[in-house]
Amino acid sequence: MDSVVDELAGKDQTILRSPKDYMFATTDFSQDKGKINEVLDSGVLFRYHHKNPDDIPVAQAEKAFSDTFGFKYCLAVNSASSGLLLSLLAAGLQEGDQVLMPAFTFVAVPSTITLAGGKPVLVEIDDTYAINVDHLVEQIEKYKPKFFMLSYMRGAIPDMDRIVEICEKYDITMIEDCAHALGVKWKGTQVGKFGQSMVTSFQSHKICDAGEGGMLATNDIDVFLKAAFLSGCYESNIRKHIIDHPEKEEKIKECLNKIPPYNLRMNNLSAALLFRQFEILEDKCERHRQLYKMIYDGIDKERLTFPKTNENTTPCLDSMQFGMYNYTIEQRKAFQKDLNEQGIPISVIGLAQDNARVYFNWKFIDPEFRKPEDFPQTDNLIKGMVDVRIPFSLSETEGLDLVKRINKALDKIDEME
Repeated sequence: MDSVVDELAGKDQTILRSPKDYMFATTDFSQDKGKINEVLDSGVLFRYHHKNPDDIPVAQAEKAFSDTFGFKYCLAVNSASSGLLLSLLAAGLQEGDQVLMPAFTFVAVPSTITLAGGKPVLVEIDDTYAINVDHLVEQIEKYKPKFFMLSYMRGAIPDMDRIVEICEKYDITMIEDCAHALGVKWKGTQVGKFGQSMVTSFQSHKICDAGEGGMLATNDIDVFLKAAFLSGCYESNIRKHIIDHPEKEEKIKECLNKIPPYNLRMNNLSAALLFRQFEILEDKCERHRQLYKMIYDGIDKERLTFPKTNENTTPCLDSMQFGMYNYTIEQRKAFQKDLNEQGIPISVIGLAQDNARVYFNWKFIDPEFRKPEDFPQTDNLIKGMVDVRIPFSLSETEGLDLVKRINKALDKIDEME
């Protein structure tokens, strides 16, 4: 493992870069040049230009994801947001249907619900930063929704046994947003395998980086075919997807020319960047856990509040969150400003009026459904929550430098009157 981790880190551990450099996430694609050149040499970037799905890099990437994570059907798309939209429409969402979702997540979740014609119903988070399961039940009984988009924001996982039990009891279709949770497991099972479908992201801040892109995965042939046609599959091109199902042809006939398509497909060059990343995902997660522990062990935890992690969860920890709940708003602002000026893109989630992760900034949602007084726990948590990513390329020396800078910034605000 150590040799793999050293190879993956790819940095001289004795060199100390400035924060503006070591906190900037990059991916080493040097070992992917063979697949990239294969695509470039072919001159074929559009996924449907090859006749045989085995010759299509996007279809190959879908197969690789399917084999790695144990799904029957996978659909590569141009973004996780597109995947979330498709998953809702393929699940049968109708205009005006209400969809449960955590009050703390990225704006893509309420946006895709809204764009699909649904209405977001927010649910509180708890001190683990995952969805509050008790409040989930309250919202179900109040609104009687049919759909639930469970977003694992920053890899925070709730009690999945209870979640599955609740969805079964109330006959709710669950879609899992795993944009921040690829490599994260509940009792040894990759999250994303508990609902009807899952979506993950390959945007550059995610554990697998293709610049942009996403994957929708499911074990439901009907959901897959509807999503594929919606994504921009047309005419006989559906046969250029790798599908092994005895009733495939009959089910294709049920969808062909009956579903209005978008154009949300992935191209072959983006797909070429992903193969090795699926293979080394476990090693990358282990590297992030090592970096997280080093930083966590060095930070002055007496002044900060760290979220708990359920013992049944295997985290990835490619980012760190902690609470500054004993500090004033002015102290939180000063802390963020100090570190930002040093080149450390740390943010106190609830301070910015344009932060895309804050529910009261989602102005496209009916104000009646996002009143702070209805979400007191979430409101309190996010207003004092600090968010910082942990770049994979961070060295131990740089990680310790980051710790010193954070602790020094805390010392400064402690001196404020």
